[in-house]
Amino acid sequence: MADDMQREWTALDGLQVVAPPVIGLDGTIYQTVGGPKGTSNLVAFDEDGAQLWATSPWEEPMDFDSCATTSAPVIDQQGFLYITDCDQFWAFHPDGKLKWVIDLPVPPEGQAYSNTNPFMTAFLGLNGVVGGVTVHGQVVVVDRYDGSAVTAPFTLPSVVDDASTAPSAPPPLWNNGEIDPEIKDLMQAIFVGSTHLATVDSPAIAETGPAPGRIFVSALSSDPAKDGALYGLDIISDADEPVPDADDLGSVVIAFETELNGAGGGSSPALSADNSQVYVGDGNGFLNVINAADGSVLAAYDVENPAASPSVGSNDILYLSASGSGKAFDPNAGMELFTTDWSNFGTSLGFTDLSGIDARVTGPFSRIDGLITVLKDNISYSLMTFYSFDYDDDPETQALLLPVATHIVQVDQSTGLLASGTAPFALRTTNECIALPLPSGKTYVCNASYLASLGQIGKLPSFGLPSEITDLIQDPVGGVEMFVPVGQ
Repeated sequence: MADDMQREWTALDGLQVVAPPVIGLDGTIYQTVGGPKGTSNLVAFDEDGAQLWATSPWEEPMDFDSCATTSAPVIDQQGFLYITDCDQFWAFHPDGKLKWVIDLPVPPEGQAYSNTNPFMTAFLGLNGVVGGVTVHGQVVVVDRYDGSAVTAPFTLPSVVDDASTAPSAPPPLWNNGEIDPEIKDLMQAIFVGSTHLATVDSPAIAETGPAPGRIFVSALSSDPAKDGALYGLDIISDADEPVPDADDLGSVVIAFETELNGAGGGSSPALSADNSQVYVGDGNGFLNVINAADGSVLAAYDVENPAASPSVGSNDILYLSASGSGKAFDPNAGMELFTTDWSNFGTSLGFTDLSGIDARVTGPFSRIDGLITVLKDNISYSLMTFYSFDYDDDPETQALLLPVATHIVQVDQSTGLLASGTAPFALRTTNECIALPLPSGKTYVCNASYLASLGQIGKLPSFGLPSEITDLIQDPVGGVEMFVPVGQ
């Protein structure tokens, strides 16, 4: 299958890149990473791959450190960037100069991963505020101008699992310096949706609608007998408080807490165009449509999508990955528009059945691997082709995925089929991030290499897989790639 895009440049090779990029008002690409000491963890590029600026390489606790990789910066209308690291909240000018930096709250005592407390993503609130919710459920709201506190400290009532039961990251994960070793356990917990963290999802904020300024965040429930919840949070100014605070601080209050089923809470919420409805997946594969005003569940549809975040297109059509297939769903009509089954995509690439070489290996299979980008007429996402490796005789042990190819595709929003004039093009490693087509016709891709890294287990001599199989496994290259149409 011919590519119609060719790689123009790469950067940040050897580093995992989990968070999507943010494009500035002038087209500057801002990308975070989470490298070990000596790494600049926020880098600005132009479309030609030239580095415009980067934060100073981190060495000391007060530097901009590796937890930057948990999120992309948010940018306001003046071009200022806001982002956290492990323990601080930073604001930068568009040219990289520091605007302000403040300390983040200390995590609640006794919780797992207590040496880190970043946001998953900051939010831009109304009336000139910026803030976020830390992975330990602490809500921070400050003034964009100088970082001064706007509200008193507030912590979600989420009940987390005991720290003593928190697992460590598997030994092969990002084992070649792709990530700061000190945050590997945290990043694994974020990837799998750990119940040892209050939230691992990005919040959404309503700019209009029935509750302007309301923050929506998926997190663990306040009830230890339940799983997750969608919280609606309101910012109450000091002037509106019944008893004004002596420090002239407002407060964060819970407008509602709506139960979500399935372990690990829900997905990152998404808002309808009019901000009246919140769309959020739960751990049992349901897409929930929730009233933004009062938190009531308007509908719950079984879309076989366990806690993956939906992407919202025109007319509130939702695009999501369901059991590895691409799905379009109309929440207002309560109907599926299409499902695109990609499971045989690897066969079309020429990959063949390898069970005759080793009976423990089945496939090839293909599935969506990363976030869905909504474009004007198409949607874009990555497809991972892999073999399934049953390395353990225990039927309770989950099979290991051995990724062998990753491709970017564009599909038509109305049909789910490959968009006219496009063809899949290959990446160097697994994605777990995003492919972002740019107005210039180029496509920017960031690669987390999460599954490629885990797949290295299959190369261990103790498993005895033959080279005909191990030579196919993708390596965890990480980094970012820019593709350009052939001939451009």
